[in-house]
Amino acid sequence: CTIPVYIMTSEENHHDIEEFWNMNGNFGLKDTDVYFFQQESWPLLGMDGKILMKNKFQFIRRPGGSGGVFKAMHTGGAMADMRARGLSGLFVMNCDNLLA
Repeated sequence: CTIPVYIMTSEENHHDIEEFWNMNGNFGLKDTDVYFFQQESWPLLGMDGKILMKNKFQFIRRPGGSGGVFKAMHTGGAMADMRARGLSGLFVMNCDNLLA
């Protein structure tokens, strides 16, 4: 019996988190049982409700957070992986970026 682990990352931390898991041998899990997927990022709003700009042509963007986990699972391919495995249940746990 195997229990796959699905890890939601952001554009900012995806590489670091994936590398951390790889450096630690996926904590004893098989590579095929660890799945990384990225959450969406959204434009950041200032206190005045206006979109904050990185420069003249780019918005400042930040991850959407735990509220977007199911959409991120779908768009990131995690749901398709779960269906292919025939999973019938899911436990979801959120935590802030533990590597920060």
